[in-house]
Amino acid sequence: MIENLRQFEAFANLDWTALMTVARHTRQMRIPANRWLIRPGQVLDDAFYLLRGRVKTFAPDGIVNARTCRSAVYPGVDGVLTVTRCEWLRVDTSPIAFLLEDGAVGAEQQSDADEWQIRFLRSHMMSQLAPAVWQRILGDLQPRECLPGELIIEHGAPADCSYIMASGRARVHLGKRVLRELSPGDFFGEDALLCGGPRNASVTMVERGCVMRLERDCFQNWLEKLLVHAEGGNPARRSSGAQQLINTPDLPGVRRRELRVPGWEAVASVRGLLEDLDPACSYVVRGDVPGICAMTVFLLRQRGIRAWVGERTVTADLL
Repeated sequence: MIENLRQFEAFANLDWTALMTVARHTRQMRIPANRWLIRPGQVLDDAFYLLRGRVKTFAPDGIVNARTCRSAVYPGVDGVLTVTRCEWLRVDTSPIAFLLEDGAVGAEQQSDADEWQIRFLRSHMMSQLAPAVWQRILGDLQPRECLPGELIIEHGAPADCSYIMASGRARVHLGKRVLRELSPGDFFGEDALLCGGPRNASVTMVERGCVMRLERDCFQNWLEKLLVHAEGGNPARRSSGAQQLINTPDLPGVRRRELRVPGWEAVASVRGLLEDLDPACSYVVRGDVPGICAMTVFLLRQRGIRAWVGERTVTADLL
């Protein structure tokens, strides 16, 4: 399916993750000669790409040959009749609107205003989620315009939301010590929501821009989908809060390791703990504080590392 999609201009420049997303919403179909694909006056939501064969189009009238066709046959015409036996790619365009300008398959360039969405949705976290989940996340976001020097998050303050940088740049810092630079598409402010504690750093705008706010309840719903459903695992049982206990699947050639994480007193060390982990392994994360475990899994998923929250009891089969 991926190679078939790459034949067409709309998908030729997409990376592998984006192509996999498109492929999940594409099906291949065959139609005999002298059959209507779309009758004049009929309207369909999908886009149709001709893989093999020839068709006659109406309004505008013409003959389209698969050997020279590198864009969608429909939409753009009022009717399509097969001249020979044809093979098609039928693409459901609604769930992949974020990948293409104005949501239209066949657009050649991305809108600058949507660049943050593209980067965010292609991240390791989001690419694992079903389209219905990330569509709800985008629908829950609330924009906030920001000025240079504006304080978005204050160190020590209570947390009620997380953010995505939509435009501009910001700086994560503790006093004058800069910890991280943020650019469009970056997610931030999640640590305090995961841990249930106060903000562990400040975030200040470096230049004029916009951030997208995601409320705590929406974030917790997203976290549940990320920890449980994204890997296709079945919950063994659930505890309170964000911690989800699931069965970790065995994968050929992938070693499972146990990762013990600290409690509240050492929460600042969690990010440093993850820097030396082997990305080729999968991790079962255990600890005494469910929020710290959830935060660790979230951070691992951000890096593209497979991870799950495990039960507190250590099992003998882990390496």
